[in-house]
Amino acid sequence: MAGQTYLDLLTQAAGELNVVAMGDSLANNPTLAQWLLDRLYWLIDSWNLDPTFVPWYQQKVFNLVPGQQSYLIGLNSPDWNAQTPVRLSENATNLLLTNPSTVGPNQGGFLVNSVYTNSLQVGAPPYNVNVNSAAVGLYPVQASVNGGPYTSYPAGTPLRIPLEVLSVQAWANISLPTLSITFPQACYLDRSVVTGTNPITGLAYTATRFWVWGVPTNVNQIELFYWYALTVGSLTDTVNVSTGYFRAMFLNLAVEIASAFGVTPSAVTMRNAADALALIKELSAPDMTMAYAPGVPKQPSGGYLTRSQFLSGVF
Repeated sequence: MAGQTYLDLLTQAAGELNVVAMGDSLANNPTLAQWLLDRLYWLIDSWNLDPTFVPWYQQKVFNLVPGQQSYLIGLNSPDWNAQTPVRLSENATNLLLTNPSTVGPNQGGFLVNSVYTNSLQVGAPPYNVNVNSAAVGLYPVQASVNGGPYTSYPAGTPLRIPLEVLSVQAWANISLPTLSITFPQACYLDRSVVTGTNPITGLAYTATRFWVWGVPTNVNQIELFYWYALTVGSLTDTVNVSTGYFRAMFLNLAVEIASAFGVTPSAVTMRNAADALALIKELSAPDMTMAYAPGVPKQPSGGYLTRSQFLSGVF
């Protein structure tokens, strides 16, 4: 809501319970105002665990360091200075090859021999197979972007490759956890809480740890799309939130704090709080439209391959 501060939001919540009279402000009661702000912080903190409360997703790109397997991610952290993700999305976590023309034995050309994206090459077998830039068989693969034609890839243009997001069980069962390869094949967010002081900036940080498998030997990048956690400012800060969030925040804060004042919220307040939250959830709920699973072979024109097409290579 344009121009409204957190003090205004807290006054609305307190007024909903008749804790402050209509027309009065919490500015004359800083102790109560700060207590309400703390309660708002913890309310929003719990909302951040639910993707249906998320107003938008943010895109972040981070540099990989050859020989480094784990990276601290958090505000002011020494590795990746960004908001800590709550979790990673399996369909929105990518590796960016910063110079794909140098991948594989055809260096100097634009074939990416160890990568294919959401599609198999058109044509009859046999093909060249290349693993970690070493030719081990026949299955030449060109770069196919988003199911498009198999054309040469422009030099210097990053190539986006979906990166597998591992569960803790999958991460714990990797046979060669420190294997060094050209670029990572998978990643894992351990969701730990790491605190410290950035040795360069001197600023304190709270971060979590992001791991890759295998350990990169080349300089490339990680691209993350993760939901933007809502934040709470100081009493005089403007509440910069998307449409509908201001009402949902003060009404649900009123319901949250009512018991502390020995008050039962009215039926109207309860209904309005639920309705305001439902509108946010409806808008922010993940798109459940049917889509092809990442990595499943498809025909260039769309549609899954049949078993005979997959085995023969002719489709």
